Amino acid sequence: MRNWKRAPYEPGHLSRGGRLDHTRLGSDHNCVRLTEEQVLQIRASDDTNTKLAKQYGVSWSTIDRVRKRQTWKHL
Repeated sequence: MRNWKRAPYEPGHLSRGGRLDHTRLGSDHNCVRLTEEQVLQIRASDDTNTKLAKQYGVSWSTIDRVRKRQTWKHL
């Protein structure tokens, strides 16, 4: 049976700050597939989303979201 009087966390593990303080952006994120340099190249390119997707090894929708600034907003 669980001891409900005990806190479910260790106070020493907590830190002050908001959600954005703990959010990793861009290439610091562990699931990143593109670098910041590649994102800038994609935005500057006139090639189709499909062609760029094959070139960078991602889906066309990833390229589309980069171009629409739905992802990589900080660049």
